[in-house]
Amino acid sequence: MDALHLFGFRYDAVHAGFVDDLLDALSDEQIRARPHGLNSIAWLLWHGDRVEDVAVNRFVADRPQVLLAGD
Repeated sequence: MDALHLFGFRYDAVHAGFVDDLLDALSDEQIRARPHGLNSIAWLLWHGDRVEDVAVNRFVADRPQVLLAGD
């Protein structure tokens, strides 16, 4: 098993189970809420996906990130 297959295998379980179940159980308002000014569940999920994207890019393309203007 190469690194990409290992990555996919490990994170399929996380996304297919935990994340989908979490999102199904909460309302949009709950997902976007920022309790005590902390990051929302939506932001935390986005950030986790962004980190995964950076890691996979390293294995697949090994190219600089493409960011929006002003980031």
